[in-house]
Amino acid sequence: MKIKIHHIDKIEGHMGFEASLQSGNIKEAFVDVLEGARLIEGILRGRPYQDVPVINCRVCGVCPVVHNMSSIKALENALGVKVDKIVILFRKLLMLGEIMQSHVVHVALLSGPDFLGETNDIKLIKKYPKEAELAFSLRDFSIKIMEIVGGRAIHPISTEVGGFKVLPDKYKIEEILKECDKNLKFALNFYAFLAGKIKLPELETELRPVSNSSKGEYNFYGDDERIISGQGLDMNLEKFYGTIKELQKPKSVVKQTELYNRHYFVGALARMLNQYELLNPEAKKIFKKLPQDKIKSNQFYNLIAQWIEVVHAIEEIKNICEKLLSLNIPRSSRQKIVLREGEGIGSVEAPRGTLIHYYKVGKDGRIIDSNTITPTAQFLNDLEHSLKVYLLQIKDLPDAERALKIKSLVRAYDPCISCATH
Repeated sequence: MKIKIHHIDKIEGHMGFEASLQSGNIKEAFVDVLEGARLIEGILRGRPYQDVPVINCRVCGVCPVVHNMSSIKALENALGVKVDKIVILFRKLLMLGEIMQSHVVHVALLSGPDFLGETNDIKLIKKYPKEAELAFSLRDFSIKIMEIVGGRAIHPISTEVGGFKVLPDKYKIEEILKECDKNLKFALNFYAFLAGKIKLPELETELRPVSNSSKGEYNFYGDDERIISGQGLDMNLEKFYGTIKELQKPKSVVKQTELYNRHYFVGALARMLNQYELLNPEAKKIFKKLPQDKIKSNQFYNLIAQWIEVVHAIEEIKNICEKLLSLNIPRSSRQKIVLREGEGIGSVEAPRGTLIHYYKVGKDGRIIDSNTITPTAQFLNDLEHSLKVYLLQIKDLPDAERALKIKSLVRAYDPCISCATH
């Protein structure tokens, strides 16, 4: 029996799925990326380093901030640039806005509807108007943060290697702070709705969660630049970058990665399994109520982990705003960059998982070489493994019902094909 899905809707980009079964067993199952390679890594070569964060954030319109941040961190490592506490706080605030925005859209409009009995967004909004209003209010809040800190909601213009061209006035930080408690209530109310309505499918696979780590803080920005996993992995970013293998499968325009010749996954669920004890109080309360035995082997719980991160993010936004208001914020934070030849790696946690940028810079400040390893590239192997396991459970269902379930698992991983085809 052959199974072919030409287009998996409600993900970022275009992807299909193919599988074949023989005597009741899975012969093959793989996702088929239906976009052309965009070759941004090649476009960067020969460019001055200042252009890199601006170009790289065009990799994706959903998560431009993290490409911008990871590029800047890698270039700062290559050029020996150190930034101060205020810069890091504003970078974290900007990233939290994007984490919120991406997660809210994915849970409320893309993946969540698979388990709410109505996959048509318009009908779903009409069916649950109060809950939809909560989600849209949260998205508005996240966009406001990105506009205030990044200069605009998509593709930030205030960030640069060494700091910020311009920093927000304190009254703008006060505006964000005033809205935190209200939006935290919205996020908790929406989670109560999810918990009462959603029943996730049963799935048991071997999950190997990998993520950035920071001591004493649930990590998105990656202060320490260490990579950890639930299987005891703990290494610095440079060693991890040199350990993972990037694979190019025949006829595929995207790379996939392996760690010690095995699949692994990144993303909200991976982060949570690795560092749940560092969640903020309200987020941690929710996590502790989850079925701990199931979340360690069921990727569908990525959906729930994303919303817990929304709750955590709002709590953290409040913490950061309070810290910033206690400091003297300059109008800008720019450094004079002394050019030198060097190599640098930078990593942050994107909404979909660990993102890595590498650059080699010449003594004239121009890019000699670059490489980007996206979250989607890192979990595609794991996604295909989970699909094989899940397909055995649903192979006897009617075609339309089976196709919907396959799509729901792909959507639960939250793939970004624009990032994968960078």
